[in-house]
Amino acid sequence: MQDMDGRWLVGEAAYNRAHIRTRGIIERIFGILKSRFRCLDRSGGALLYSPCKVCKVVVVCCILHNIAITAGVRLGEQEAEGEGDSDSDEEEPNAPLGEVRPERGRDVRLNIIRNYFE
Repeated sequence: MQDMDGRWLVGEAAYNRAHIRTRGIIERIFGILKSRFRCLDRSGGALLYSPCKVCKVVVVCCILHNIAITAGVRLGEQEAEGEGDSDSDEEEPNAPLGEVRPERGRDVRLNIIRNYFE
């Protein structure tokens, strides 16, 4: 989702504030996960798996990260113990994502604004 630009409707200013705050938090979390799980940082930003599979991978990484915190494993200790990532992982071919329709994204964003920010 992108924040709104240009002329704002009633709820768009509130949406923009919430979006900016949330995006900052998510970017910090992704940075932490990429530090702990180097395999997440290999793609250079390209989506190598289907969006559904990416969601599952991120959830599992969050769970494992929380387990590591509970066990007292600090970031970087995995590599020191020889548990770094391996290049032998089998990669799934890129899943077709279908036709890109920016107007669909705009419609979804406006529905979110109308339902939660007005």
